[in-house]
Order: sequence, then structure tokens, then C-alpha cells
Amino acid sequence: MYIAITFISVILVACNKKGQFDSFPNEKKLNSQVPKTTSKGVTLTEIKIIDSLLIAYDHKPATHCMHIYNLKDFSYITSAGLIGKGPKEITNPLTIAVNKSKKIIWVLDEGKFKLFGYKIPNILSNNNVLPSYEVSISEKIKLLSFSFNCYTDSLFALGQGSEGAVKIMNFNGNIIDTLGNLPVERKENEPKVGFGYKMRRKICIHNDTIVISFNHYDRIMAINTKGNTLFSIKGPDNIKPNGIYKDVTINGRSTGLWQGLNNTIIGYRDIYVYKKHIFSLYSGKKKVIRQNNRPRLQYFTKIHVFDLHGNPHLKYKLDREINEFVIDKKNNRFIGIGVDTEEGPFAVFHFNTEIFKNNKTDL
Repeated sequence: MYIAITFISVILVACNKKGQFDSFPNEKKLNSQVPKTTSKGVTLTEIKIIDSLLIAYDHKPATHCMHIYNLKDFSYITSAGLIGKGPKEITNPLTIAVNKSKKIIWVLDEGKFKLFGYKIPNILSNNNVLPSYEVSISEKIKLLSFSFNCYTDSLFALGQGSEGAVKIMNFNGNIIDTLGNLPVERKENEPKVGFGYKMRRKICIHNDTIVISFNHYDRIMAINTKGNTLFSIKGPDNIKPNGIYKDVTINGRSTGLWQGLNNTIIGYRDIYVYKKHIFSLYSGKKKVIRQNNRPRLQYFTKIHVFDLHGNPHLKYKLDREINEFVIDKKNNRFIGIGVDTEEGPFAVFHFNTEIFKNNKTDL
């Protein structure tokens, strides 16, 4: 058995040298549990963890755009990020990021072109507290397909745009550096905004390495903080985005419109590093299908695992669809946003870490 597994691994590593693979040496099925929580009816699209707290972002908020839960038992604690048009209120929230060392939640407000930073202790004492920090974003930065992480305590890393794999933005809202190259080249006549949307991506910072997953491709790559590519792999389904992008101006602001994007096969989404491995949520299915004569969004049912050199290691098959996920490292479980909000907003998948113990690779 050991010889057989080793042989398969050698073949896959050889495929990775060419930048492509088509299968995993290991597969496991994970069954979910839906924990009870006192907060229902929310429309969650992102979740983060800080210490013992689970922070959930609500993309259709009524009064607050963030909901805070106890990580241990998923009991609801409070909400934050007051929605409104007043000073330091959130007008149109788009996405969130967390600074774990400083215990700050950052919210991108697309309406005001700003990042607002909330201190966790302030939120826990007053759910209507206004942000402690405010960063105005340069109008040159397109917010379409904008994702970001905290790079340092005073810099943000952006997975955004048509030029460079990762951009570094300071607290003045200006891009001060661009790291790495995108794995796909833009065609000469292709609109930059459209290409940037096609290269929609998520990023995770691990020590001196940035791992990147692509939503409209089945591609994972890693760069170092100097911008050098450490690996770039494609697989297992050879996904390429379909559709035609057209430039559109709405309310005086350049945006865009994709035609035929619903027929596109979706690739990767959230990406994390844990136990010297890379974990990324994967679809491999059409974005939209027709069900009962109605269009229905398809979500994610797989988590792909790679070692830190980009070699495929394990495919988890989930028993239910989830929208996003986070790794609860203390309890060895994946926490996903469940699609069926009637049961509850979360789905929990416990996994065994034994399969990662013999792998000693590191970047």
C-alpha cells in the first residue's frame, strides 16, 4: 500500500512540475452537523475567527453588517457595524477582514469608498459603537471583485485588479507595492476591469508566503513577499471563464457587466494554511442551474488540500453545500456557511489531522 501511494504521489508531483494535475491521491467524505444558534434569518457570506469569537458578515443587513457568535457553542453574542448614511456608519458593506493581533475587524464600505476598523472590546460593550479607524481608498482602485487581508498592522494586502497578483495598500488608501504576476495574461483588446473580474481571487498570508486561489479558474498559486512565484498549479478540471464582459457606467462610476457568466464553471474560493498544508474551497460546477423551472445558484461541496509546494494531497467531499468556510484550528473542524438558513446559518465538519502528520514539507 505504501509503495502504491508513493508511486501515485510521484506521478502527481511530476504533473505539478508542468503546472497541472487531474486527481488527488486521497479522498475522504465529511458529514456535517448544523449547530443551534439563537440568531436566524441572516444572509451571511463571510466568516472569520478571532480567539473565541466567530465573526460573520451579513451582505443584506437590516441594521448591522456583522454578527458575533461564541465559537464554542455558536450562541449569538451581539451585532456591530451600524448601517446608515451618517458619519462612520456603513452605507454599502462589501467584505471584511480581521487583524488578529490587534483584535480589529475591518469592513469595506463600497458606498463610501472606505475601510472602517472596529475594535473587538468596543463591539462587545456596545453594539452601536462607531469604528475606531477609517481609511479612505483611492478612487483609482476598482472595488469590483475586491478581497483583502491584513498584511501588517499598518498595511493591507489586496487580491484585486488586472495587474499583479497582490497589491499592498497603506493606511492612506494608496497602493505602495505590487507583488507577483497573475498566472494568466490579459489579451490586448480585453478591458482591464473585465480581466480583473475574471481573475477574481482570495488570498491568505502565511509567514513570508502569500497563497492565492482563483474563483473563475481551478488554479492555486503561491508567491513570497518579494513577489517571486513559488508554485502555480492548475486542476483538476481545466476551468476557463466563459462570457463576454462589457464596460458599463452606473451613476457616473465605471463598472461592468458580464453576459453568460452564469454558464461559467466555478473554481476555488476561500484559502487557508494549516498543519503545513493549503486548504481551499472548491466547486467544479456551473454557477447557476435550473431546478424546478427556476434558476438556482450552486455552491461548494469540496475542500482541496495541497502541501506547501503545491502538490495535491487530499480531497474532502462535503455532504452539503456551503458558501464560505473557515478553519477552527483549536477544534480541528471546518465551519461553513450553510445554504439552508432555515436549519441554521452554519455547518460544521470535523476532520482528523492524522493524515497530515507525516508530511514535513515547509516553505
